[in-house]
This record gives sequence, structure tokens and C-alpha cells, in this order.
Amino acid sequence: MEAVEEHFAGYFNELGVTLRLAEQASDESIVELRNKLLNCIEAVVARLDMDFTWQVSMYRAQKQVALIFPGDSVISSGVDLELIYKG
Repeated sequence: MEAVEEHFAGYFNELGVTLRLAEQASDESIVELRNKLLNCIEAVVARLDMDFTWQVSMYRAQKQVALIFPGDSVISSGVDLELIYKG
């Protein structure tokens, strides 16, 4: 990971997180990170009963390779990110 950016849009009550990943990050490592983040964020939000929405964007070499929203499902390893996220 090269950088993490965040913003909270109070009007929309939404937390946005952007992860900038190394150009050499593999699809497999991105899928693994995506799934871990999804599980972690949803567990924290549910446990703390927070009243906001969130999204996580993941970029590799200036191109969006993953986008996570509340309620998304875990995706299997070996998936071609290009087929899922056309950005």
C-alpha cells in the first residue's frame, strides 16, 4: 500500500476511504485485502451500531481496481478484477 486517504461527507453521512496500492500489487493480494477490509468494516459498524454509510475505493497505478460498499459479498480469489471493476 502506498497511501490511504479518507473523507467524511457530513451532508451524506458517508465515510469514504481511498487506498492507493503499489503498481505491482497482484489481483490476488488485492482481492484478499478487499475481503479482509469488507469483513472488518462490516463487523465494526454492526458492533458499534454506527449510523453512517461507507465506501472503500482501491487504486493500482491510477486505475480503480476495486470498490467496496456495505452489503457487498466476499469475492473468490483468482477472480479477474478487470471483469468486475471496469473503471
